[in-house]
Amino acid sequence: MSCSASWDRERLACKGYGNASGGFGLCSGERRSYRTAIHDADCFDLELAIADPADYLPQVQNAGAIFLGPHSGEVMGDYVAGPSHVLPTYGTARFSSPLGVYDFEKRSSVIELSARGVQPLAQTAATLAHGEGFEAHARAAELRLKDIDHNI
Repeated sequence: MSCSASWDRERLACKGYGNASGGFGLCSGERRSYRTAIHDADCFDLELAIADPADYLPQVQNAGAIFLGPHSGEVMGDYVAGPSHVLPTYGTARFSSPLGVYDFEKRSSVIELSARGVQPLAQTAATLAHGEGFEAHARAAELRLKDIDHNI
């Protein structure tokens, strides 16, 4: 793919085209071609500068930031619209998310199951624990299967 830019930093702007970290797609015609291109996209910035872009949002599988419509260009997200962000690059949007405020917050998971609520889960937990070789975990889950009437 060729790129021609007439502004400063031309080489940097063109560097991403043709490798895993950058590129662009142009689709016209059938809505099906949009859906395929959007589903197959793997990028940190995805601009959907098309009619009814929100209709295609469910097809997006791998994008760090998604810009909907012709007025929501990447430049807006980079500087003024929404939170400042650090996006997953080089195809890592397939398994990671943008760096955000939640990455700097301390969080804890809180789990509370009743004696009845644990019943449908305990056997599955025991099976998984056995499969991983964690016999004490498996035993702890199995004990909860037998202890339905015990309340602490």
